[in-house]
Amino acid sequence: MSGKKHRNIHWYPGHMAKAMRELEKKISFVDIIIELADARLPFSSRNKQLIKLGENKKRLLIFTKVDLADQSELAKWLNYYESIGESVLALNLLDKSAPKQILTQVKELGKDKWEKDKRRGLKPQPIRALVTGIPNVGKSTLINRLRGSRSAKVANRPGLTRAQQFIKISAELELIDTPGVLPPNYDDKSATLKLAMIGTIPLEILPLHEISNATLDLVKTSNLSELNKRYNIEVSADSENYEILKLISNSRGIVGGEDNDYEQAAKILQKEFMGGLLGLYTLESVDALK
Repeated sequence: MSGKKHRNIHWYPGHMAKAMRELEKKISFVDIIIELADARLPFSSRNKQLIKLGENKKRLLIFTKVDLADQSELAKWLNYYESIGESVLALNLLDKSAPKQILTQVKELGKDKWEKDKRRGLKPQPIRALVTGIPNVGKSTLINRLRGSRSAKVANRPGLTRAQQFIKISAELELIDTPGVLPPNYDDKSATLKLAMIGTIPLEILPLHEISNATLDLVKTSNLSELNKRYNIEVSADSENYEILKLISNSRGIVGGEDNDYEQAAKILQKEFMGGLLGLYTLESVDALK
């Protein structure tokens, strides 16, 4: 994505560096890669290192959290990725149909492996798939849905899954679970802001006021009525962001001093934006790639 360059944003905890080293070891033992990305950031929620690492493997790209994305913009992204030869799905992983759609696509990608096994006189072996992506895109949820049980710990915060796990889904499929891995740094601060806005990287990576300003700039210009309705306030697209946060603070009964008012209001704003309570957004346009 094009954009003004800023200072690099570094975010690469030790467990992510270790995960990349482990991925390099395991990549040769899998047949396909299942890469998850967030439908709200169809470009920036993909780790270029992970893509390059598995460039010689068949890949299924799954955009998750489609229920929180702008459907018309997401459709353009799906068309784009299909046009460059990607196998791609867009899913709410909690939908009943999601596991079947994923398994159908995985089996299609694994046909060559099974045919090769048969030609060699072998019993077709399970397809081995590596599940990867940046933090908080739904890797554990996907595995849990495919297995039908809580096979991997799930929590709505980045980087929870720390250890790689081998998980047998069925006689036809085995998965290797991997921790979420971000690139060592982002040289485009706009992309970093958007990742923070949707909760993929911790809010602590950037100052909270920068994140809330970016969120308010978006919401008040594209979904002002929803903003006013949500917090029972009356603001315009020209209203200053600090004034909006103050009104949100008053509306939610936050007390504790002015600084606390703004901080707590900003945290509420981000939580509810991430949850789709202020509208549905896809935060980057495929046209920017052209």
